[in-house]
Amino acid sequence: MFSDTYLPTINGVATATALLAEMLAEKGHDILLVIPKPAKGLKVPPVHKRIKLEVLRSISAPMYPHFRLAAPSGRTIKVLREFRADVIHVHTPLTIGFEGVLAGKFLGIPLVQTFHTLFTHPDYLQHFGIANEQLASWVERGTWMPVKMFCRNFKVNICPTEQIRQEMKKRGIHNTVTVPVSVDVEGFAEGAKSRKENYFGGQVPVLFYLGRLSIEKNVQLILRALANLNRKGREVRMVVVGDGPYRDRLVDLAFELGVSRQVVWCGGIPFKEIRDKGWYKAGDIFVTAGRAETFGMTAVEAQASGVPVIAVASAGAVQAVGAYGMLVKNGKDEQLVKSLTAAVDRMLKPEVNKSYRIKAREGAKRFSREAVYQQYEDMYRGLIEKKR
Repeated sequence: MFSDTYLPTINGVATATALLAEMLAEKGHDILLVIPKPAKGLKVPPVHKRIKLEVLRSISAPMYPHFRLAAPSGRTIKVLREFRADVIHVHTPLTIGFEGVLAGKFLGIPLVQTFHTLFTHPDYLQHFGIANEQLASWVERGTWMPVKMFCRNFKVNICPTEQIRQEMKKRGIHNTVTVPVSVDVEGFAEGAKSRKENYFGGQVPVLFYLGRLSIEKNVQLILRALANLNRKGREVRMVVVGDGPYRDRLVDLAFELGVSRQVVWCGGIPFKEIRDKGWYKAGDIFVTAGRAETFGMTAVEAQASGVPVIAVASAGAVQAVGAYGMLVKNGKDEQLVKSLTAAVDRMLKPEVNKSYRIKAREGAKRFSREAVYQQYEDMYRGLIEKKR
């Protein structure tokens, strides 16, 4: 497996790659993970004995300091030969991902990738200062061309949800299959019973967000909804777990909106602690407002923890959350803030919250390791058989 991001970095791709590798190793498969070296002072967590790590030197990405860019390694071909890899699975389209593609082509090893991130979405383009709708639309169409070229390298392009698969087909990418991301449903279900007593004395309802703090995640819209609720006399608080390039702007926005005392910023927390210590249970409702999600892993983790979810009905969230959570209609920022405000207001009603709390764990079971594993093994075996 080749990935430009991995634990201890906290994001959906890093977590999904680690869980897939662990799941396959537990089932008796040998895994080689080619990943970037973490930032100074951080270490890659221990892995299963069947997982071998090839850690490449890396530097901080210029526009995204929390992300690492790895330097090309002359060892990769040698390591793959010695490992006798049957399939190369690429998880990211950056330096390590391209190295995986080149190695697979050179050695004649079947290539497969998971399409984790919808880089072409207008919300992502805001990273580059492209906020004008018409300009963003033109750039979006242009960015699909290199995406299509990259996808042509693979025997199979895995889409985490059917909605993403249909989007790729619409763009002319046809060698696709839908295989959902595996989530440690059992681990989150068995985590600590509650963390709510640690915040606000357990006396007021708490919204919870966990994820990367970057502009396309739209945490700024959740903060605006929080301010709306407080102006209406709804005493609501919020806990935010995560870090990213937009954190300082979000902290400033909370102050501007008059809700800085209503928000706790916890920073990045390792995946194992989030799972084992029941961090999702720090809130009464998990809220996510990303419009460009290919899956929505944190929403499923929240549901596995028994926490009701509110998400935007776009891209991957439709399948990941489905009828087991509350989906709000996608729209422009102001409309989305109104929709989020109304959804939270409704979810705070005890009978509604209880109903979605019961549904949550049932929804998450669709993405447990056991539910997903066989789909991956069948796909890998099919590629190996075709090669023979």
